[in-house]
Amino acid sequence: METSDYIKYIVGTVENYPKKLKNHLMKIFVDNKIVIKDKNKIMQISFDEIGLENVADLSLDEQLSKSLSGNIKAIKLFENWEFIKDYKYSIMLNTNDYDLLLDKISNIKKVKEEDACFKYDGTFLNPIFYEDNQYKYLKFNLLYSSYDVEERKNILLKYPFLVVFNIKYKYIEFRFDTLKSMYLANKFNNYIYRNLIDNMIRYFQENFEIILSPLNLSFFRNITKQERAELKLIAQSMRFRNGGQAELEVGNNEEYLLPFVDELTSLIQEYSDQLNSIPEFKNALNEYINEMINMSDYPWVVLVWVGDVSSKNNKVKFIFNYMGEEYTLMQHMYSQSLIGMERMNHVTEYIIENRKYCE
Repeated sequence: METSDYIKYIVGTVENYPKKLKNHLMKIFVDNKIVIKDKNKIMQISFDEIGLENVADLSLDEQLSKSLSGNIKAIKLFENWEFIKDYKYSIMLNTNDYDLLLDKISNIKKVKEEDACFKYDGTFLNPIFYEDNQYKYLKFNLLYSSYDVEERKNILLKYPFLVVFNIKYKYIEFRFDTLKSMYLANKFNNYIYRNLIDNMIRYFQENFEIILSPLNLSFFRNITKQERAELKLIAQSMRFRNGGQAELEVGNNEEYLLPFVDELTSLIQEYSDQLNSIPEFKNALNEYINEMINMSDYPWVVLVWVGDVSSKNNKVKFIFNYMGEEYTLMQHMYSQSLIGMERMNHVTEYIIENRKYCE
């Protein structure tokens, strides 16, 4: 792929980022002296060939576009950042041949990312290998485009599908972002993420002769019934034995009480002395609640890892048996202040460290 075309895909991708990510990218460029700010708040971009250019009067989008278009170092920083950014969705897997798999991926031939991009047709190609002290990664660079009739221009997207290998805990994670329907030939394709996951599992089987198995996260249905200061249940879908369904959310209450179920339990505890005078009624209430909780199915739950302040709360939705498959899809909810893979790593490592005690 021509470098100029590759840069267009990156610039088009960044243009559609939320402002939070755009500001974060700008900070990366400032920290690495691609964008230079002086005491008078004059902003200049360091170009590979023509030196510095004052961009203080340009919009954030224009500054980012110029940074990426005129400096190869900016492109490299962006490529590396894609390995350590946070993504919207993920699933966890394992394999009995973990060490063998690490050896195989470590021997993948190195190529430039611009030469590894491909237009996805159901088959994954040309992984980019990267590693640090804690993780090894494979990144697949899918290319998408759409035509904006009103703007009369192509909307370009470089869509990374990341495979993360945790060296210490020996698990595998697929990470990927939202893929808007405008990039899809079938605008109503509800199976796009399931297909991506299934095709990646098949890629490992065909190219590395390794079977990946979904990590069973159904224990989260039980962990929500335990008292844990750091982890709270804030929403859930319930499918009752009689066929009824309900979706419950805690709303804004600071006690993280789910409506009806938790609130009724709390009332029974609060008026326990009065209810002791009518034990049959109290026992019937407790039995009703326990049966509702224990005999219901939970298609999904939303948990929050509680931060020091509310802006640091880390919310994740767990969709069990996603699209009828064995795996659990994790949807990492948008946060204005949490940026980077650390929020995802915290969740996955919490899962590994706690699931053996909760199953």
